[in-house]
Amino acid sequence: MNAAIQFAGRIKSDRALYRDAQTAIGGWVAQIQAVEDRPILSEAEALANEGRLSEAISRASNIGPSRALYEEAQSRIASWADQRRQIENANRPAPSTDSERPTDNEPPEPEPAPLSEQTGTPPEETPSPEPPANTTESPPVDAPTETQADPSEFPANP
Repeated sequence: MNAAIQFAGRIKSDRALYRDAQTAIGGWVAQIQAVEDRPILSEAEALANEGRLSEAISRASNIGPSRALYEEAQSRIASWADQRRQIENANRPAPSTDSERPTDNEPPEPEPAPLSEQTGTPPEETPSPEPPANTTESPPVDAPTETQADPSEFPANP
């Protein structure tokens, strides 16, 4: 086919068959490109079928805009990108509409008491038990009291 392309390419533009030759060359080039690029697109399709959408997109992106399968590749890339977006959105947690909602790590805040229970006065406190009655016992003789100083706290006389 390359030989036919070269032969038809030698036809001068002032010849009657020039237009036919150029049309034939375009068709042959497209056939060659399709044969060259079909394995790339097939490999990308296989990657997508395995769920490897980003890799499929990357692989199909190797088919350039001047190639015969470019439009087909772009269509598949758009489809795979849409699938990938849907998967990402499905895996993303739903946005919270209540900013006060606790996260999984935080315990929930206690709910305030109903207005009827809010009286504005503090609840009655339970009286704490009274200490035992003070006895008139004096501290042991060896123990220093607040008024007695411990001699070890003072330096020796100079």
